[in-house]
Amino acid sequence: MPFEERGSYSVVADDCIDLKRNCALTYLASRFRHYSPKASLIIFSTQKFRSLGNTIRTNATDALIGGTIKNKKEREAIIEEYGDSFGGSQSFEELWDQCNEPYCFLYLKL
Repeated sequence: MPFEERGSYSVVADDCIDLKRNCALTYLASRFRHYSPKASLIIFSTQKFRSLGNTIRTNATDALIGGTIKNKKEREAIIEEYGDSFGGSQSFEELWDQCNEPYCFLYLKL
């Protein structure tokens, strides 16, 4: 089928922990835009941020982060990863602190 005629797709991977570098989901995360010209969606859900490999994190176009993460090391890992893209660590943490209620999320357009 010609590239222009391909449809969109959606993949949801829940509780992703330590995916191998050469697994199908990691491969898809780095090449998803080559499979269809239409909007497509891949969601990786995890409780441990750094358990998603660099390939997945680097190719992410958006991130949705829970506002009530209590684990200090998890918060530090996320701030270290995204802080510089949003005005520095302190500025990013101030944005994130506005999402301090249950069911509140910080949406990042990367």
